[in-house]
Amino acid sequence: MKYLSAFLFIFAVGCQMAPTKVMEESVNVFAENTVLVDTRSAFNYASFHIVGSVNLVTEDFLILKNPLTKRRIFDPDLKQTIERLARRGISPNKKIILISDQAKSDENKKWQWLFKNIEIEDVNLTGFEDFRKKYPNRAFSEPTRSAVWKLQISEDLQNEFIFKKAPDCFVKWSDKKCNRAF
Repeated sequence: MKYLSAFLFIFAVGCQMAPTKVMEESVNVFAENTVLVDTRSAFNYASFHIVGSVNLVTEDFLILKNPLTKRRIFDPDLKQTIERLARRGISPNKKIILISDQAKSDENKKWQWLFKNIEIEDVNLTGFEDFRKKYPNRAFSEPTRSAVWKLQISEDLQNEFIFKKAPDCFVKWSDKKCNRAF
């Protein structure tokens, strides 16, 4: 009986699994007021993207001005543009991280320029691979819808922004004409 008790004790102790270590980690390593914006093409975004990022494609914010020449212009309805961005969680009180193939890609520069002109100041640029290396295997929470904001700049300045600057700085990118804004 003594041997049977000793055997059962050793068997019970020997068969126990090591305790599981639980590591608590926030799903979103960024503050709630941070939005990850992937500015790569819709195809690249659909192929692979960082979970929790939103995709913004320049062409989605342009309208066809001339069907024959296929000339596109920036949508002159800034209120609609702001509403569309707010639905994606973007607003002036949030930090925006723009992600593209390269940190200084034309797409990132276009969006940075647009955001600065619609009063979103906290904008950072990063490359896709650099971001993945910095935050490997992380999932980020989806941004929640933001409130629509009203621009503080006058309507005249808004029109100048739309009709004079946007063709060179958002429809296409010109380092020469647009870098002065930063």
